[in-house]
Amino acid sequence: QLALQLQAVLGQQVVGLVLVGTTPCFRQQPDWAHGCDEKTWHAFAIAAEQQNPRLMQRFFQMMLLGDKLSRQDMQRIAKEAINKQTPPSASALNTGLSFLSDLDLRQGIQNITLPTLIIHGEQDAIVPLEAGQYLAANMPRTSLHVFQDCGHAPFLTHHAAFNQLLDQWLEQQWKNLSM
Repeated sequence: QLALQLQAVLGQQVVGLVLVGTTPCFRQQPDWAHGCDEKTWHAFAIAAEQQNPRLMQRFFQMMLLGDKLSRQDMQRIAKEAINKQTPPSASALNTGLSFLSDLDLRQGIQNITLPTLIIHGEQDAIVPLEAGQYLAANMPRTSLHVFQDCGHAPFLTHHAAFNQLLDQWLEQQWKNLSM
């Protein structure tokens, strides 16, 4: 969401977007079913408010839900990805949650004309695939790649295929800029 919003501010300084597990509106709304439901949102908000160390654990469980990983692989990925020496502060968590809660970019996405690659996990439990499909259908010059058997973090769980896709897309964008 931040990349979508920054593109509007930076304009020509941005030459393309790669959006991973992205949505124009994070929370469910009366006219938006592809967002985080109230029960899940409330659990995140309480955990952040109470500085519950299980917040990151719960987030990672949701991030990796849908990936065909062993419990051992899930624990390894979480251990490698979470910085335990400097965990996020309560202020940072609350600011992030406020940002996610309030931002709704559905009105302006059709005006984003940059080449855009949308990457989404088919089984994403945090941002439903339908949100990525909505972006792809409503933004010109957009391609959507869906990783099968994948949750919210294909860059962690399908890293080789993710990096290959990204390299190919960037190479194509570079060729287009050179023309």
